[in-house]
Amino acid sequence: MGFVTVFLSPVLVSGFTTAGAVLIATSQLKHVFQVHPPPYDGFFDPVRTWVWIARHLGETNVASLVLTLAACILLVGIDFVNKRFKGKLPIPIPAQFVVLGLGLLASYALDLEHRFDVSVVGTIPAGFPAPRVPTLSGEQIEAALVPATVLAVVSFAVSISIGKTFAKEVGYVVRPNQELLGLGVSNVVGSVFFCYPACGSLSRSVVTAGAGGVTPVNALLSSAVVAIIVAFATKPFEITPQAVLAAIILVALKRLFLQARELPALFKVKKADGLVWAFVFVAVLGLGVSNGLVAGVLFSLAVVVYKQLRPYTAVLGRFRGTRNYGPVARFGAETSEWPRIKVVFYGADLFYGNVGRLASSIDAFVDEAITDYVVLDLSAAADADITAIKALAALRTELAGRGVTLFISHPHKRILSLLAALRLDELPDDILFTETHDACLAALAALESAASVTQQPQQPLPSSSPSLPQPRAVSGRVITNYGSIQ
Repeated sequence: MGFVTVFLSPVLVSGFTTAGAVLIATSQLKHVFQVHPPPYDGFFDPVRTWVWIARHLGETNVASLVLTLAACILLVGIDFVNKRFKGKLPIPIPAQFVVLGLGLLASYALDLEHRFDVSVVGTIPAGFPAPRVPTLSGEQIEAALVPATVLAVVSFAVSISIGKTFAKEVGYVVRPNQELLGLGVSNVVGSVFFCYPACGSLSRSVVTAGAGGVTPVNALLSSAVVAIIVAFATKPFEITPQAVLAAIILVALKRLFLQARELPALFKVKKADGLVWAFVFVAVLGLGVSNGLVAGVLFSLAVVVYKQLRPYTAVLGRFRGTRNYGPVARFGAETSEWPRIKVVFYGADLFYGNVGRLASSIDAFVDEAITDYVVLDLSAAADADITAIKALAALRTELAGRGVTLFISHPHKRILSLLAALRLDELPDDILFTETHDACLAALAALESAASVTQQPQQPLPSSSPSLPQPRAVSGRVITNYGSIQ
């Protein structure tokens, strides 16, 4: 099931985790101000929570707010010291541990719970439940099958999204199938102890990353410490102020909030990526983590399909003194077009859904009054279906009826194999060329030959064309793309 992760693009993951950070921060505001907003269940719950808290700021517990601010300042200060004196300190100062320890001391020394009504963690059940194999009837298994499957897929996607976010920072590679196996084993073992389903936790992950944890050893140590505390030492931690824990989480979320800085650049460089980021961000805030992630994946897929249905097309011109071509609209005077030849780039695979776009694009670019040859650059088309190839043959026939000859450059080996299998008379081998420049040379030679035979005036050809090298037709070798031109 690791294939699920192919739908989680880095842009989608960035928008998702940034929205997740907003949700986590919102959940901590009740501890910061020590107010009790109602549990909303609907659209845009965080916004409704913000509005409620804003209306009840007068009920804020000042001691809790001051404690949160002090803890945040201390965390930021220690982080600054660690970075400023990185080469001089033997080990980084454990900021979260220091703040938690000081919070416990302050809670004990000042009796924050009773004197200042500061909310604390409270009773922590000690020990572990006895393992027991769950007993489920056939009806219960049938009823749980669909929701359990949905939960498994969504929790896996969430875990991978979180993993990709932090793996990028330290240069790790996330192996989806290995992560899925780990989640499966954790849930099987946890079910014997009646645990909640295991899943990646964004809040714990940011705290761990903020503390410097980057390897599985951190998970082993933290699990061992938690096990020891749960088994033997829960009492001292029951007076931990909730405000201190909220401060630790809020400061750790800073790295996720900073991801929002990439949004303007995304819109500037690639608007579609910016739309995906913004959509999944809003979807998670409006629909919640699970539904928002599903909506974001569906929107991302819709964008991919749209780009396939309406791919990038452009008229190409030759870069002076080279065999390379680029979009005339982008490079302007750096390129020049051949007389009576129109080079058209098509930026997608050819299939039944977008072949009509190809025909309409060529119609828009070509004026048969001044065009005798069209060179179709398929360097971006890695594949095609039968419908598209037959439509391409019909397009060549239609252009021929208008006095325009179609050449094809950079056909991929898959397209060549399909052409060889179909053996269409409208698409013979002599119209296929390994490079766009070779196709243009062949068109120039044909124009010169026609001009010399008819002895009729033509639009002048370049004076250097008689000495140009002979074009190279497709010889069956693998065709390679000369590079992205978008």
